[in-house]
Amino acid sequence: MACMALVDRVNTPAPSVPLAQDMLAEHLQRRFGEVALTNEARRREADHADRWPEERERLLTAYRRMLGDFPERTPLNARVTGRLERASYAIERLIFESRPGLLVTANLYVPKGITRGERRPAVLVPCGHSENGKAAETYQRLCIGLATRGYVVLIYDPLGQGERQLYWNPELGRSELGGNTTQHSFAGNQCFLLGINLAQYMVWDSIRALDYLCARPEVEPERIGMAGNSGGGTNTAQTAPLDERIKAAAICCYITTMEWRRRAWSTGDAEQNLHGQLPEGLDLADFVRLIAPRPVLVGSAALDFFPLEGAQESVGIARRLYEALGAPDRLEHAVGEGPHGYSAQLRRATYRHMDRWLGVDGGNGVAEGDRVDGVAVGSDGSGSGSGETDVMVEADGDLQCTPDGQVALLGSKDVFTLNREHLTGQDAPRSREVRRASQALTEYESPADRPPARPAEARLFSLEGVRRHETVTLWPEPDVAVPGSVFTWRAHTDGRRAVLWLDGQGAHTALGRPAFRTLLQRQAELNWLVAAVDVRGVGETAPRSNGREPEWLKGAEAFLAYECIVLGRPLLGMRVRDAACAVDYLLARQDVDAAQGVTVIGWGAGGLLALHLAALDERVTAAATVGTLARYRSLLEHERYAHPAGNMVSGSAGPEGYDLDSLERLIAPRPLLRLRSVDHLAQPLTGETDDEVNTQLVEWMC
Repeated sequence: MACMALVDRVNTPAPSVPLAQDMLAEHLQRRFGEVALTNEARRREADHADRWPEERERLLTAYRRMLGDFPERTPLNARVTGRLERASYAIERLIFESRPGLLVTANLYVPKGITRGERRPAVLVPCGHSENGKAAETYQRLCIGLATRGYVVLIYDPLGQGERQLYWNPELGRSELGGNTTQHSFAGNQCFLLGINLAQYMVWDSIRALDYLCARPEVEPERIGMAGNSGGGTNTAQTAPLDERIKAAAICCYITTMEWRRRAWSTGDAEQNLHGQLPEGLDLADFVRLIAPRPVLVGSAALDFFPLEGAQESVGIARRLYEALGAPDRLEHAVGEGPHGYSAQLRRATYRHMDRWLGVDGGNGVAEGDRVDGVAVGSDGSGSGSGETDVMVEADGDLQCTPDGQVALLGSKDVFTLNREHLTGQDAPRSREVRRASQALTEYESPADRPPARPAEARLFSLEGVRRHETVTLWPEPDVAVPGSVFTWRAHTDGRRAVLWLDGQGAHTALGRPAFRTLLQRQAELNWLVAAVDVRGVGETAPRSNGREPEWLKGAEAFLAYECIVLGRPLLGMRVRDAACAVDYLLARQDVDAAQGVTVIGWGAGGLLALHLAALDERVTAAATVGTLARYRSLLEHERYAHPAGNMVSGSAGPEGYDLDSLERLIAPRPLLRLRSVDHLAQPLTGETDDEVNTQLVEWMC
């Protein structure tokens, strides 16, 4: 009866860590700020004409590694599927293959009046996150504005947009996943597992689009610009450093700083987050620097969710380098007064920028109300020289390149099929390789290498006769609290065997699980000390909701997981560190027999922590998982999955990676129990009932 009384009381809430819901976000904010200071010091050393070439090559090498290797150039197999004739330009509807079988739908705007043998400047436009891609009105207006000034303009549908929707369901007439940002992140997470980035596919689309432009007889290859907004601004910033055929770039509604972006919770999609980019020195200002000394226009919106303060800071950083290279006039900052978007003000700034640097006499392109380098030109946004007249915006269907509106219906490859091709021919890694890969990819530090942790804070929460419940707060990092509960049986004062429970839904959920309650019931006879902790961002320290759906893919934790990727420290690796800190604490207790080590039980996502910790720390003498993913590889073998980015490790499924079953081999011959493992959709692979799981787990423990 005494045991049952203790079990009935374990659901009593433990004291809260102050600002627990903001803890992970604030920790990342601090780390972003620290890395920003380091990067600024490194930039100041390199901002000299003689030092910059070496630093540029270092940055480009790191950047290419983050993207992953580009494929070989293959025939574009371009074909025109239709043409619209307008008074001063024509629009060709075309399809080309950026990779064999990967179809790209595009519109080419060709000015009228080009004589035989004449070549015109051209502009590539990778459009932003519009659901209808190239047909979005603002991008049509930009293309028409450029075409009427004499430019050949190529705009294409990015992956997941327009006629290139991913996860297309012909019966529903839409993507099964919803909008393009959801599609990008869903596909991008699978890319992270491979150790590449979705941006590799998107940048390569742009590079091949440039190939197409250069092959057109109307285009002067030495006078090509690139102009993008939002997601297109991302693509322009990511492509221009790699392809010097781009002689002038306009990057709108994207440039800020990573620190300001973190502050504004404007994390972006998978392609906007490169693994380890900040420690390598690649903040958003550095993409502009990598284009130097070629001309760049940074376009900002005063009310953008990419904060203007960060844009001003980044432009100031890049301007130092442009000045050091003797080209201060080649960097310009234009500010539109409205919210996020390729506003008329930013389009006019783009026309003026391209005219100046690509040699087109189209007037200065400035109207009243425009702000150039942050200085207002006028007040009302009207006036001459705007570069835009009243134009006919086409209906979506009139710009359609495919017969039925989707490349999927033509059998086009997609991100999933291309990623799956990466898996072929990979051999199972040897144990030594598994250890090295899992240590490196999770950023795991051995007990000897970890900095000393702040002392744990423990206090008695309840004590009645033989019942004892302590609350504990561990500090694996100065601003990261790991709260937990420790349960002991007062009749035993030493020689206890330590059991650490890691629950994917938090320690308080663990307290209600039948298996956990059974462990407590058996404490008296087996002299167990049972602890359950909340690793960072779980349970008591789970971040507050950001209102994005679906929560597991676009919610607050998913965004924070991306920011951990940017720092080069996967969230799962950070959580393994927290669990290791709990092992440190348990083995340092006077009432624990350290010679027996620690038994770690992981439930759900907590099982991923248990597997990694047991594989990398031999102080874990036994491990068990319940309801945990069986293999990372399964998330790439199937088009759909139901596991969040925070549970993944970048590169784990790549050629230099490891998988969860290889961690099992690394744990051997220590005892390991895996119960009711789950597949890519988080569905059980075996049919154990809750009672059977409970019985098997406790029997294994005994």
